[in-house]
Amino acid sequence: MSASSPRVAMLKTVVGALILTLLPLPSWLEIIRPGFLALTVLYWSIAAPRAGGIALGFFCGLLLDAFEGPVLGEH
Repeated sequence: MSASSPRVAMLKTVVGALILTLLPLPSWLEIIRPGFLALTVLYWSIAAPRAGGIALGFFCGLLLDAFEGPVLGEH
């Protein structure tokens, strides 16, 4: 297994989690929606701490702030 394969897999799952987070759902389903991006960051921080870690969490938070539009730094 090469050194870049965890990073490629991490990038694919982060993009997928970001899409699932931004996907509009009916109001009755919004209540049970998990934080897909937060769960993905937690998984990669445990599974590959050198590939993920603090930088992954920081950049995913910035992505959420950019796409959802709250105050910068909320996530």
